[in-house]
Amino acid sequence: MRASVVFALSLLTTSVVAQGITTAKERFRNAGRALQNTNAEVERLIDLRLRHDLGLIDELDDSVVSVDNPATSTDMAGQRRELSKLTQETAYFRGEYEKLLAKVKLLNEVSAAAAENENRGEMIPTMGSTLPRSPRIPTPAPTQPIFTPQPDRMPTTMPAAPGVETAPSKLTSADLGRLALDPLKAQIHGSKDHLRVAQSLLKVGQALVDRANELRGQGRIEAAEKLDFRAKSRLERSIKELEPLLAEQDPPFVALFSLGRCRELLFRFSERYEGLSLAETPTEYGRRRQLVREPFLQISARDVKKLGGTEALEVLGSWGQAAKTAMEHFRWMNTNASYNASPRIEALTWPGENR
Repeated sequence: MRASVVFALSLLTTSVVAQGITTAKERFRNAGRALQNTNAEVERLIDLRLRHDLGLIDELDDSVVSVDNPATSTDMAGQRRELSKLTQETAYFRGEYEKLLAKVKLLNEVSAAAAENENRGEMIPTMGSTLPRSPRIPTPAPTQPIFTPQPDRMPTTMPAAPGVETAPSKLTSADLGRLALDPLKAQIHGSKDHLRVAQSLLKVGQALVDRANELRGQGRIEAAEKLDFRAKSRLERSIKELEPLLAEQDPPFVALFSLGRCRELLFRFSERYEGLSLAETPTEYGRRRQLVREPFLQISARDVKKLGGTEALEVLGSWGQAAKTAMEHFRWMNTNASYNASPRIEALTWPGENR
């Protein structure tokens, strides 16, 4: 009896152990299959991502991307907020795009009108406005050329710059042609448009100053000086043309900006030829510097825009920003224009050389 009981217990133990081993093996096989499925899904998703980035897949539908867990109310609320934010950003950028597109269209129209007027030979230099079209009046052919060189008013000898080859001793007809301005487009005969006349004179004065700087770099000091004095005459006439506009209660921004540019160019002329400097004439230097800044300050004070609601933020408009930039450029030139970036080799020293 006892032997039969022991035998039965041994059989039961063997069956339980065999069943446990079989269950562990099955779990291991199941885990291996799950790992293989997971690796395959990861490889598939990586392949889909690469194909989507390369443009091989335009859109991902539900059959391609499977969602295991349904979205909760919190997830839906977050996605709605993100969608609203993206919609607002899209509307803002679309509005900016429409504004830029309108500006480009306007600039193209202005450029086409200016090119047409220039081809017709009737363009007068101006800023920010188109010229009215008017029928051309035939004029008799001139009996003599418009530009007649006057050798007695031009220097006959050209001083040579140090370290540069000597220029020809006399000015040729080609040199006189290079000293002249661009071909004549139109003439001013009793025009009542003071702003347009002032802008034309300012443009001519700036062109003369640029030509004088080129000649000065070539060592033609006397010829450059003559062009500088011609530029001064044009700039002073430009300021006189602006006086009726500046006498108004709120002068136009373009008139104030032109006045500031004329005064700045005359300020540089005085520095070069009239001995104006901070070291020699500090009082006059400060007064002239304030005269240059005054029209730009008026523009900055008036061209202010408010952004926001109750607590509005004030920012400068386009004219205010241009005036601020002009003042900063004027200040930088006064501070750094005299810097010489080419010192002599003898002026360079090494650390510890003088010990």
